[in-house]
Amino acid sequence: MENENANLNTPKQRHGCVTAWLILMIVVNAITALSYLIAGDSVSESFPGSVSNFTLIILALLGIANVIFAVLLFQWNKLGFWGVSFYKFSSIAYKFKYWYSHWSIFIRFIRYCYFIRGFTN
Repeated sequence: MENENANLNTPKQRHGCVTAWLILMIVVNAITALSYLIAGDSVSESFPGSVSNFTLIILALLGIANVIFAVLLFQWNKLGFWGVSFYKFSSIAYKFKYWYSHWSIFIRFIRYCYFIRGFTN
C-alpha cells in the first residue's frame, strides 16, 4: 500500500531529449504554420507542381493542431499523445503514397517508435 502512495506522490519526469524534442516541435510547427499563412506564394513555388491556397490553409491548420498536441503532450495530457500519433501516422501514410522512398518512411517510423518509448518509461 505504501508503494502505491509513493508512486502517486512522485512527479512525472521525462528525459531531457524528449523535452527538447517537444520544444523544437512546438517552435518549428508554429513557424511552418505561420509561413504557410504569411508567405504562401513563395512556399507554393517551392513545392513541385501547383499548390492551391486552400491546400496551404489546410497545411497551416494541421501545423497549428500539431502545436496544440505538442503542448498537450508537454503537459502530460493523453489527448496530446493521440493527436501527435494520428498526425504522425497520417503524415507517414501520405508521404509513403506520394513523396518519399520506402527507406525514408521506415526510418521515420523507427524514430517515432523511439519517441513513444520515451513516454512509456
